[in-house]
Amino acid sequence: MAKRERIRAVRRVIGLVEGLIDALDEVADELAAIEDEIADAAFLGTAQDRLASAKDSAATALAPLRQWLKEAEANDEGEAGE
Repeated sequence: MAKRERIRAVRRVIGLVEGLIDALDEVADELAAIEDEIADAAFLGTAQDRLASAKDSAATALAPLRQWLKEAEANDEGEAGE
C-alpha cells in the first residue's frame, strides 16, 4: 500500500514541476513579446535570466524524482531509493 502511495505522490510532484516548467516557458515567451514595450531593458534581461535559472533548477529537480519513480515501479518491494 505504501509503495503505491509513494508512487502516486511522486507522479503528482513530477506533474506539478512539469506544469511549472511549462508556465515558466509561457512567462518567458510573454516577456520576449513585450520586450519593446518595457522601458527598463536591464530589468527584462534580469527577469529572463531568473526565469531560465528557475526552469533549469526545476528540470534538474525532476531527474532524481523520475529515477526514483522508475526504480519504484520496477521494484516489487517498492523500496527503491531507501
